[in-house]
Amino acid sequence: YRVIADRRGAFAQPAFMETFGLTVIEAMACGLPVAVTCFGGPAEIVQDGVNGAVVDPNDHAAYAAALEAIVSDGALWERYSEAGVRRVEEAY
Repeated sequence: YRVIADRRGAFAQPAFMETFGLTVIEAMACGLPVAVTCFGGPAEIVQDGVNGAVVDPNDHAAYAAALEAIVSDGALWERYSEAGVRRVEEAY
C-alpha cells in the first residue's frame, strides 16, 4: 500500500459484497486514498466524501470517475489520505 501511496495512486475495493474490509483499513492506515463498494463493511469504514469514496460497483462509470477524481485532484488526494489515517487511528 505504501508504495502505491508514495506514487499518489488509489486503492479500489469494488466487491459485490465484503463482510468487513480489512484491506480497506490497511490501505487507509498507509495513507492510501480509497474507493470502496457500497455493499457491506467498507461502506461502514469509509465516510463517503470525507475519507474516501463509497461507490456502487455495478456503476462502472461512477467507479471510474471516483478513482479518476482521487488520482487527478491533488487536494482531494491529500484530504482523503490524511482523513483516512485519522479514521483508522480513531476507530480501529
